[in-house]
Amino acid sequence: MKWLGTKCIGRFVLSTLFFLFGCNSVQAAPLPPLSTWNDGANKQAIIEYVKEVVSRLPVSQRVVVFDVDGTLIVEKPQPMAMFMGVDHLCEKKKLHPETFTGQVYEQACLRNFTWLDTHLNAVQLTAFLNETADSTRRYGVNYLNKPANPVYQAPLRSLFYLPMADLIEYLLENQFMVYLVSGSDETFVRALVNSAEFDDLDQDKLNIPDSHVLSQTVLLHLNEKDGTFVRTYQFRPPNN
Repeated sequence: MKWLGTKCIGRFVLSTLFFLFGCNSVQAAPLPPLSTWNDGANKQAIIEYVKEVVSRLPVSQRVVVFDVDGTLIVEKPQPMAMFMGVDHLCEKKKLHPETFTGQVYEQACLRNFTWLDTHLNAVQLTAFLNETADSTRRYGVNYLNKPANPVYQAPLRSLFYLPMADLIEYLLENQFMVYLVSGSDETFVRALVNSAEFDDLDQDKLNIPDSHVLSQTVLLHLNEKDGTFVRTYQFRPPNN
C-alpha cells in the first residue's frame, strides 16, 4: 500500500537520512502495528485480540467485515460514489444535451443534492447506463485520482480514514480475509480499494479482492454487436 500519510513520510525521511549520510546498508526499522492509532487501551486491545485469533484459528476462519462509507472513507456531505455519478451525468449532458435529457441529468448539473438524495437509485443506474464494466471502472480510477474534488479540495482517494486503513492493512498482514460491504456502486468501491489492472493510474489502494467487495451491483447485458458487457437500468444481488 502506498499511503501518502505519516507512514510514507516517515519512511521517506528515514531513507533520505540514510542516503545522505552513506548508511545504505542500514535498513529503516519497520513501523509498529497500528502506527496511526493513539497509544491506549483500544489499540492494545486490538493487537491482543489479533494475536489471540492468530494463535487459535486457521487462516480459513479469520474473517472480518467492514462498512465502507463513513467507516473507511468520508460520507459527508455526500457519499463519494454520489459525486462520481453526479459529475458523470452532468458531463454527458453537456457533451450531448439533445441525447441526455430528463430530471436526473438536469438536477445533476444543478448539483441539487436535495433532489438527488431522494433519487439515489436513478443516479446510480443512469450515470453509466449502457457503458461497459471496464470503461466504468477506468472512469472510477481516474475520478478518484483527480487532483482536487471541489467539495473536499483534495483527491477522493486521499480521503481514507488512515487509522481504519491501517487496521485493515494490519489484519491483512496477519492473514485475515477482509470483506467490505457498501450501499455504494460496486464499480466505485472496487476501483477505490483494488485496481491492479490500472496501476498506472493508482496512488493508494488496499488490495481487497473484487470477490471480497459486496455492494450495490448493476446488472450487465451482453452487447451482441461488439461482445462487450454493458450496464443496464437494473440492480442485481451480489454474486460474490
